[in-house]
Amino acid sequence: MKKVFSFIVGLRRRPLLAWTLFFYAPVTALAVVAILGVQDYSRRLDTELANSQRTSGVVGSINTFGEQITKSILLVEKSLREKKPADTSVYELQVAADRADQIINAFNEGSETVAPDGVRFMVDAVTDEKALEILNQMNVIWVGIKTRADKIVLVAGPHKDNTEAAAFTEKNLADASEFVAAQQTLLAEQTLAFSRRLESLAQTRVKALEGPRTTFIGLAIVSLLALPGVFFFNRVRHARNASARLASELGSSQTRLEAQSQALSTAKAETDRIMETVQEGLLLIDAQGVIGDYHSQELTVILRQEKLAGRSLLQILERLLTEKMFNTTKDYIALLFDANRKEKAVLKVNPLTDIEVNFPNPAGGFINRYLGFSFRRIVENGVVTR
Repeated sequence: MKKVFSFIVGLRRRPLLAWTLFFYAPVTALAVVAILGVQDYSRRLDTELANSQRTSGVVGSINTFGEQITKSILLVEKSLREKKPADTSVYELQVAADRADQIINAFNEGSETVAPDGVRFMVDAVTDEKALEILNQMNVIWVGIKTRADKIVLVAGPHKDNTEAAAFTEKNLADASEFVAAQQTLLAEQTLAFSRRLESLAQTRVKALEGPRTTFIGLAIVSLLALPGVFFFNRVRHARNASARLASELGSSQTRLEAQSQALSTAKAETDRIMETVQEGLLLIDAQGVIGDYHSQELTVILRQEKLAGRSLLQILERLLTEKMFNTTKDYIALLFDANRKEKAVLKVNPLTDIEVNFPNPAGGFINRYLGFSFRRIVENGVVTR
């Protein structure tokens, strides 16, 4: 008891620990449980909605296959009347009858079936009294349709010879067609009622899942809002002090940044003045021979071209040098950017110390001049960059 009392007294001197034990930890646990509950019920709800949509599609396909059966029987009758083969129509009749029979049996016994979107899913056997009553009526109607469809497939299929096919007369087909058409109308009515009943049952299941999920969502929202809210009110004073310190540090940082910016501006201005007044053509090129943004003003006079930044030095020299000298120049610049070659050794074989260039003369012909190039590498992390 004494230890418990001492612990409580100690908590009064450590409010953050007290809040953690008696508020933050329990509320955090509640938030985690609520979020997991939301995820679980959302997953179950998504599954229920997806199955409901697929089930509705499957029920609707019963009517579609029934219409296909009616159409196929009419086509078989027409083929018999015109004395033409009815293989395709008989095949379509058999496929439609088998698919509809499989779907109806799935609702009777509970089995896997294929939704209209091609997804295979499990259909539970119908247990609801109202839905079961409608399904039984569908079974009675379907037995009559299926019996006649199977008989037509049996005697008129492509695997039968003409003597067997002839036994199924035009009158037999007409009677079967009339019967199936009448029964299909009844089947469509029962299918619609069956679909509505299944949708009603699905909505009931969805509502049963939405209630707990809504409760968990509410708990999660309250918990997640309470945690930062209480924490904020407990930390207001600390936040104010931290803001004051941060403002002071930001002021100092701003002052330093302004000083650095001023120094950079001054340095850039000095660099620009140097580039404008130096009597040599200073420039930086990269591994592709592209001239950098900064170069001496004299370079434009030497090369007799404006706006050199971003242009290729090799392309400029290609128009001024002979083909042999240009190829030598291109190979030498590639050597300059090869970090495996020692700089001193490469500089010793500089072929550009004194070269003849030919500038176009506006008056016609060319103007011969002699230029000398010298180079130095700029190496960053073991790579020649300029």
